[in-house]
Amino acid sequence: QQTLVEYIMNLRIQKAIELLNTTDMNLQEISGACGFAESNYFSKVFRKYMKASPGKFRKHVQREGYVNVQI
Repeated sequence: QQTLVEYIMNLRIQKAIELLNTTDMNLQEISGACGFAESNYFSKVFRKYMKASPGKFRKHVQREGYVNVQI
């Protein structure tokens, strides 16, 4: 069972995955669009959930051609 905070964080990370996958927005723009005030905090949280930095994740997804990634 997820807490409300965990549920909201999952939604924010899923939105970040979508934006990393489908746009050329920079990490600061993506972090803001996903409700993170600081891009450094966004990167830390993203790394915790996805086991990779947002930049590495984007490169991997683009290289491998994944379209839909879920956490």
